[in-house]
Amino acid sequence: MAGVAVGVVLIVVGVVVAGPALAVLALSAVGFTACGIAAAALAQSVFYGSATGGLFSILQSAGATAVMPSAAALLAGAAATVVGVATTVAAPVVGAVTMIGFRRRQG
Repeated sequence: MAGVAVGVVLIVVGVVVAGPALAVLALSAVGFTACGIAAAALAQSVFYGSATGGLFSILQSAGATAVMPSAAALLAGAAATVVGVATTVAAPVVGAVTMIGFRRRQG
């Protein structure tokens, strides 16, 4: 069970590190950029058609002030997530194989 716990911790760490970068990419993809609303972007067509409000302001503020993490941090987050998933998946299998081998030696 310790292997599964370690795997889950690694997945959480990876998501915490890489999550903000994915959010920045998503904001940029819909048009909320550091330079303002991108011309002909989804953000412009959805929000400028009516009175802008709180959600628009929050997304624009996030898009304008968000900073991408370094490449090293992104790689570390991705690596932690991959290792965490592998550990979480492999731990029960390794435990079962170990118990089978233990029973054979006993028996």
